[in-house]
Amino acid sequence: MNAINSLAIQHGICYVVHYREGIYMRKCDKNIIKVLDLAKELTILADEGEQQAKDESCIVLYGIVRDVAYKIKSRAEEERGSHVDKGEWSGDQS
Repeated sequence: MNAINSLAIQHGICYVVHYREGIYMRKCDKNIIKVLDLAKELTILADEGEQQAKDESCIVLYGIVRDVAYKIKSRAEEERGSHVDKGEWSGDQS
């Protein structure tokens, strides 16, 4: 079976399986990893922005960016945990 071209059928929805770092992953799981990566990038941007801020309004902006990054990360981790608990997670556990 060629896993790269295979389909995983769950809940009546087809997920294309992707290969990532030696692991075959469902597209939805790959997207959760992308969201976690994006949250990490937003946190780094908030850190850099606060260090370079010239006024209070910039500091407020980067505080909002950080808050949103934490919310995104938290929700993505919950979703990954839900997939793990159901035995549906095709990625690593970290």
